[in-house]
Amino acid sequence: MHRWNILQLVKDKILPHMSFVYCCAMITDKFIITGGYDKILRIWKKCGHDEFKLCQEIENHEGFITSVCVTADSESIYSCDSNGKVVEWTLRNEHHWNVNREIILAEIRGTIINQILLNDKETKLLIHARDSVLRLVDLKSLCILQRFTQALNNTVQTFCTFCNCSRYVFCSSENGFIHVWNVNNGHSVAKYMPYYSVGLYKDVEVHNVQFNPRKTQIAVASYNNEVPILLCGFDEQYKSFDLGLKYMPK
Repeated sequence: MHRWNILQLVKDKILPHMSFVYCCAMITDKFIITGGYDKILRIWKKCGHDEFKLCQEIENHEGFITSVCVTADSESIYSCDSNGKVVEWTLRNEHHWNVNREIILAEIRGTIINQILLNDKETKLLIHARDSVLRLVDLKSLCILQRFTQALNNTVQTFCTFCNCSRYVFCSSENGFIHVWNVNNGHSVAKYMPYYSVGLYKDVEVHNVQFNPRKTQIAVASYNNEVPILLCGFDEQYKSFDLGLKYMPK
């Protein structure tokens, strides 16, 4: 895994792994967690001024690890895999995590999970599985609160994001759209065809969409190396048609 210096735009550190690394996350500024093809989560601890050493390897997954997320207090880690399993890990001492519980939804057992996200209050977990459905799960009862559908995803890993207030979910799609849902009622609110605005609206799959945490902007990307990464900002002067935007009926 490479770590980049964003000020100098260079790779300044490498954390060696035996196989492909698919996800990583920072745990405060002292730890990095990584997961990948070999089904093992690795915790790297900062030592010295700018070095990281491997301090723990934890196993519980049945498939390759696809996504990790960390609570704001860094006391819990959530990880998911290619077999439809989510694991919650809890900090037991300064740098040692143990399994707290497994979250297994019967309807996605054996299905690859693309991504997991916590909402802003960390009471709900968004599980984005590769069956064209996103599920919002209550972390206390483990009940599915909402199912968000219509975002086509059967082939490759695509990504989703909460808006900054966690009121809406945005998700990329293999049919070229970004779909938007209301978190509270599950209703489809709108869909964008972002590459329409730059004249590349045919056969361009959208694979990633991410919100700027400080501004009303989203970044849009595709695995297609012939199309650009788009940075889209809110402008009330723009018309919906110019953005390839279609509002859904209430």
